[in-house]
Amino acid sequence: LCMAYALAAPNYQLPYIQRNEMETVQDYFNHLRPKWGRGPILKQSTLARDVYNQIVGHETNTYSPTLKTFQYDAERIISAVNWACGIARIPRYDALMILPLRLKYGVSQELIQLVQLPGVGKVRAKKLSAMGITTWEDVIKHPTKVQQAVGAKNIQNVLKTARLLLRSRREEDVA
Repeated sequence: LCMAYALAAPNYQLPYIQRNEMETVQDYFNHLRPKWGRGPILKQSTLARDVYNQIVGHETNTYSPTLKTFQYDAERIISAVNWACGIARIPRYDALMILPLRLKYGVSQELIQLVQLPGVGKVRAKKLSAMGITTWEDVIKHPTKVQQAVGAKNIQNVLKTARLLLRSRREEDVA
């Protein structure tokens, strides 16, 4: 809740909130207020609500006009946050590192490994998850199920990438 607001608020002029969106914006801010505590005064915006919905993978029918721009700029914003954390010697968390992918694809943390595979976006990741496939290991173990979601043309590339990503992660864990 707080991360979505912190990322959205300082970067853009906050757009006008249309009457038909007031209820969902208000709901987001009602959840945010108790967690925000004594921080700066909160200014309501559709962008903060939409960034939150992207981070947690909620499906919505309305989007702030600046959300697409924000999504493309997310990697730069997160890099700046990481840089500032490094200077201040604040520990960086894995959740922060995958945040640009969550914003780009609008998926929850559980689907983040799947959207890193070629040809797998939000829709295919949800299909794979419904089949019980949520990790690179699952992709490698169940190629027939994966092929149903990604197609015969893409399966070899998906499997190859899953193996490379898994190997890379294991090497990082050892180092």
